[in-house]
Amino acid sequence: MWIDHSDDRRSTAVKILHCVFILVAVTVQANTANPMDALKYYVGRWSCVEHTAGNSPVSSTFVFAMESNLVRQWIVRPQQGSMRRPYVVNSTFAYDSERHRYVQTEMDNDAAWYVSAAEPWKGDTIHWVDLATSSTKLSRWVMTRIDNKTFSIASFAKPTDGSPSYTATCKRDHQSKNEPSATPGMQ
Repeated sequence: MWIDHSDDRRSTAVKILHCVFILVAVTVQANTANPMDALKYYVGRWSCVEHTAGNSPVSSTFVFAMESNLVRQWIVRPQQGSMRRPYVVNSTFAYDSERHRYVQTEMDNDAAWYVSAAEPWKGDTIHWVDLATSSTKLSRWVMTRIDNKTFSIASFAKPTDGSPSYTATCKRDHQSKNEPSATPGMQ
């Protein structure tokens, strides 16, 4: 008796084809770099020295943590020099895959806020430009990875300025090697 197995062969071929598609999709996904991985460098606790034009340098602590593909940042500048109170900033960084850029929101304890965007890294540098601020004055800022233990920030009061109005140099704390830390000042 002759039995037509063409449906069985087609079914087997379809199953094999599905397996191939799944393997290709998993391989492509595994080989696609997550743009947020570039920000893992910052995860941990940093001791920073900040300079604002015309003022004495101040020290601060920057803490970065990565969770659910977001990078959260806290900056705590204890009261020092002519400061009337401590200064605290909270930021969140993400990657906008539709527009192929990083985005950042920031708010400080003076209720000043910023929304900024940056194109992907160029070498060890990322260039941020404000899209909106509480003051309506847009600025730009640059983050540069100097080595595994040091990064710098230069902020420009206007996007077209050539000289920074603010700089910071941050050194990784010894106990912090890419480990999330508690929010500074709340320990």
